This record gives sequence, structure tokens and C-alpha cells, in this order.
Amino acid sequence: MKWMFEDDNGKLSDEFKDQIWVLTPEASKDLWNYENESRIFNDYPKLTKFFKDVETIDTSTKSNSEIKQWLHNRGIKYSTKVFYNYQPDTSFMLTWKMVVKHFDILFSSDATIWNLSLNWGLACHHDGLFVFGKNRIYDNTEEQIMITKLEQKQKKEHNNTYK
Repeated sequence: MKWMFEDDNGKLSDEFKDQIWVLTPEASKDLWNYENESRIFNDYPKLTKFFKDVETIDTSTKSNSEIKQWLHNRGIKYSTKVFYNYQPDTSFMLTWKMVVKHFDILFSSDATIWNLSLNWGLACHHDGLFVFGKNRIYDNTEEQIMITKLEQKQKKEHNNTYK
């Protein structure tokens, strides 16, 4: 899947190598299952049920620079590590900076982006609707237990080579 992050010459810069981590197929499957079982991320309109502040943008009517600006204005630090599932056996952990930079590739189909805090989430629908929720208003104990297990497993199996 490195094609997602290559430049026009088919190369990955060191910046990308330092900010994108490929998860193992097993960790990817666990992450995929987590997202599909989670009360939060399995249906993007439900974000209004779980977060105090929910913002949307119809990206089909916006330029790339407007979309990048909107993502930038969500207040997420560029160094924040987030999760992105592409397929059940293909997932990445990457920085928010890479999400903003590569949103057009990452969100060409339905996708969710979130970090371990679960205090915010971004759901993107293939029709161009982005929904961002922040300031969690529910008890996330169930999700935190699943995340802790995923995190422990991922630490054991982490594949930090991206070649």
C-alpha cells in the first residue's frame, strides 16, 4: 500500500517513513474488528450521540486547500498518532499531519480516523461528507478495554518497516 504515500517518482521521503507505520495483518484485523464492533465508529451519523461538538463539511463542494484548512482547524496536533483502516488486513498508524496531507487518497472511500484517547473521531463518507466529533459525552470504558488489548498486542507485533 505504499503507493498511497509515494511521490510522483515512486519514492517515499524520510518524513513519510518517520510518520507512517504499517500494522501487521493480524493487528489490522483486530483494528478492523474493533471499528466494526465499536459503538462510536460503525455508523458515522451516530457521532452526534457520542460527542458534544460535531462538525460536518461537504467536501464535494470544496477545493483541496479548503478541505486541508478545515482538517487543520480541527485542533489536532500534527504529531498525534491516529489509526486508519484500509482493509481488514491493511491498516496504518500515522500522524495527523499525514492525514491532512493525504486526505484525498485516504478518504476516497468510507473511512474513520481516531486516536487512543477516543475524545475525538473523524468519519468520512465516500460521497464527500466529513463528520468530526470531539469532547466525548459517554462512558468509554468498554472501548478503552478493547483499545488497551489492541495496544498491547500491537506493541508486540508492530512492524515499523515501511519499504
